[in-house]
Amino acid sequence: MKRVVNCRCIQRVVLSAIGWIDWAFSLLLRVVGPVLVVLANSLIALVSVQWIFGLAPVYVTAPYGVVASGLVHAFGIYLLLNILFNYWGCLLTRPGFPGDHLAAVEAAAERATRDSTVPRVRFCKRCRVPKPARTHHCSVCNRCVLKMDHHCPWVNNCVGFFNYRYFLLFLLHLAAGCVFVMCTCLLGHLQGHDLLSARNSSVLFVAVLCSSASFCS
Repeated sequence: MKRVVNCRCIQRVVLSAIGWIDWAFSLLLRVVGPVLVVLANSLIALVSVQWIFGLAPVYVTAPYGVVASGLVHAFGIYLLLNILFNYWGCLLTRPGFPGDHLAAVEAAAERATRDSTVPRVRFCKRCRVPKPARTHHCSVCNRCVLKMDHHCPWVNNCVGFFNYRYFLLFLLHLAAGCVFVMCTCLLGHLQGHDLLSARNSSVLFVAVLCSSASFCS
C-alpha cells in the first residue's frame, strides 16, 4: 500500500514539474518570438546587401558582363521577394482557431450522444471549444489551432491550416536562395579569389550562414 502511495506521489511531482517546465518554455517563446523575427529579417537583409553590393559586382558583373549580371540579379531579386512575401504571409496569417461558431461540430456532438456508432467530438479542456480532427492546443498561443503542425518561433506564430502554404513556400525559396548565394561564392573560388583572407571575411561569413540555413530548412 505504501509503495502505491509513493508511486502516486512521485507521479504527481513529475507531472507537476513537467507542467511548470512547459509553462516556462512557453513564456520564453512568447518573449523571444519578436526578437527572433527581427533577427531573421536582419539576417535576410544582411545577406541581400552583401550579395548585391559585395559578391555580385566582383564575381558576376566583372567576369561575365552586364547582360548576364542583369539576368542573375533578376533571378536573385525574384527569390528575395518570394522569401519575404511568404515569410510575412506566414507571420501575419492566422493559422485558424476553432470556436463556438462550429455548428457542424456541435451537431456531430449531439448525434454522438444519441448514437454510439457516431465518433465522439473532442473538446479542449483549456479553451472549452470543440476540437476537430488534427486540432491541437498551443501552449504558446494559448489557443487551439486547426491542423496544427508546430509553433515556429522564427515567425512568432503557429503553422496551421491557413498559413501552412506560406510556411512551406518560404522554406523552399529560402533553401533556393541559400544555394543561389553559395553558388555565387563558389564562382569566386573558381575564379581564384581567396575566400579565407581577411579581406573576404564577410563573403566567408555569408557562405557559412547560407549553407547552415539551407541544411536547416
